[in-house]
Amino acid sequence: MNDDRIITMVESAVEKAIAAYFAPNKQILVSRKAAAIRLGVDVSTLWRWDKSGYLPVTVRRGKFVYYSEEAIRRLESGEILQ
Repeated sequence: MNDDRIITMVESAVEKAIAAYFAPNKQILVSRKAAAIRLGVDVSTLWRWDKSGYLPVTVRRGKFVYYSEEAIRRLESGEILQ
């Protein structure tokens, strides 16, 4: 297993724990950086997807942006969200 994959896994676990604490409905959230890594796109692509409604931001906390874990999983599996 390479270092980037391990870092991504650890970041994902930490972000899930933080998101579970902050999310009012207890859904799992994914940070912008983790979403970009998991989906293999740049954060600017995520911004465009949010603006177009393809992958809307679930929670905004100041400058921090989080996406729904469910939406990320659906995109990873090739399912189109719109």
